[in-house]
Amino acid sequence: MHINSTKGLNYRIRLTVLGVFHPISLYLANLYVNEVGFRWPKRVDTGGASQRTGKER
Repeated sequence: MHINSTKGLNYRIRLTVLGVFHPISLYLANLYVNEVGFRWPKRVDTGGASQRTGKER
């Protein structure tokens, strides 16, 4: 595990709480974090940051 992976997961949890779960209770916070952790490795690359080589230009 790298620092960037940890920061990315923390950022995703923060965005999910703000965007999807809105008010969360501390009683159920563990379930919300587990949900985000479950979905983290299943994310799909949308191709927004694709790299091109010199031959493709």
